[in-house]
Amino acid sequence: MSDFANTLSAVLKENRLSINRVSSESGIDRTVLSKGLKGSRPIPFYSFKKLITSLTIPAADKNLLIQKYIKETFGLEKFNNYTKILKKFSKFNDEPKLPDGYNLEIDIRIENGIMELHSKSEIITAAHHIISLEAQMENGKVYSNFPTSIMVELMRSFPDRTLDFKYIIDNLFNKNAKLPTLSDVFDLMTLGYPCNYTMSSGNEYHINFIFPHFLITNDSLLLMDSYANKGFITRNKSVIKQYTDIFLEKFADTKPYIKKFDNILSLKEQNAGIFDMMNITKATFLCPVGCSVTHFLTLDMWDQIAKPDVPNRNFLRDTTYQYYQNTYAKIHKNQCQLFTRESLSNFVDNGIVESMPREFSYPLTKENRIIVLEKMYDEFLNDNRHIYFIDSNKCRFCQGFGIEIIEGEKNSACMQIYFQTENCMLHYCGNMNMFIDDSITTHEFLKFIGVFIASDYCYSKEKSLEILKEEILRCKMLPE
Repeated sequence: MSDFANTLSAVLKENRLSINRVSSESGIDRTVLSKGLKGSRPIPFYSFKKLITSLTIPAADKNLLIQKYIKETFGLEKFNNYTKILKKFSKFNDEPKLPDGYNLEIDIRIENGIMELHSKSEIITAAHHIISLEAQMENGKVYSNFPTSIMVELMRSFPDRTLDFKYIIDNLFNKNAKLPTLSDVFDLMTLGYPCNYTMSSGNEYHINFIFPHFLITNDSLLLMDSYANKGFITRNKSVIKQYTDIFLEKFADTKPYIKKFDNILSLKEQNAGIFDMMNITKATFLCPVGCSVTHFLTLDMWDQIAKPDVPNRNFLRDTTYQYYQNTYAKIHKNQCQLFTRESLSNFVDNGIVESMPREFSYPLTKENRIIVLEKMYDEFLNDNRHIYFIDSNKCRFCQGFGIEIIEGEKNSACMQIYFQTENCMLHYCGNMNMFIDDSITTHEFLKFIGVFIASDYCYSKEKSLEILKEEILRCKMLPE
């Protein structure tokens, strides 16, 4: 038997709870519980959430079971690391912190065509210096394949600079740390620097398409051996051109992690393409309530929130309505939705639908808010649909952040992380989009979301429905 199975068996025995009683009170099939107690089949996280919520046992026993379940199904240390990354994803609007300790007056002394660098600190200081020179130029450029953690450290001092920035990550580099790599990619995105990644075969393993790592600017080439922490700078124009040509050739074969969208229609066009390509079998969303209500809106509701004096008003209204009917409204089962309580309260109080340009977004009337939320409540009563509110005392997410995970047939999956930038003309969950079509990474993150739901970060489905019902009643009591 597994450690979790042994612990569950001991807890039930100590609290004099039979399998039949637990099955009856939790609504979990007795066979699922029996196999879980024998350790022959893991208890699914939906079922575990029901189990841990329904058990009348001391809080210490519940916490112990949660810890054992997380450890066995995902790994406790990995869960804690992923939770930190998830929280970081949602804090994209924090002010970037400039690194300390750089000597910006460093002399680049080229002797015999090169300047040798003998430590990681020398490499980073020299790289920071040559980037700072590029940031002051009208045609400054930075091309690199440095490890993501180092690249974030370097670019943090230059947020949103006008640079020709091209950056490639080997998609197979450090196979067991893909989400931390995505975390670094997200950091670069918040600084205004999108990344591309190589489209290597899933069976191929290599460290990088050129070794050692390098950083190219207009006037310098820095080469780094990340294992020996040594490197050198050269300003030999022919060598710089040779590396630049190789880099640009490889860059043409890469795919972007991140896309910027200047208008809502281009974002919807991309997402509609994803729905068309994948026969969707399951969908998981973490987003504000004001974004998730969109497929419940009737055409009359879209008309009500669209301002009357904006060009192309009717076209935008009709295409937006049709888009949601052809995409999210067609997901009839196997849908899981995570919300923050704050986003629900904001929607009840303000009625803002976060899916259209700001110029087009009037708040929904009180009556329509009630209709939409009651539709949502009825939908999530279905056994194939799951709703979980996040306990804000344990974890907070900001309003302009969202994650969508779509699964299709033949084990295909993709993930999108939405990001709202400053002075954005879109009133959407985000106008920048990090798209991950690596099924292994996506399934790993999806498994983490399941364990996150099973933990005490989230309320149970039953409690979440109670919260939704309470907010509907509160909405009904608001003044007209």
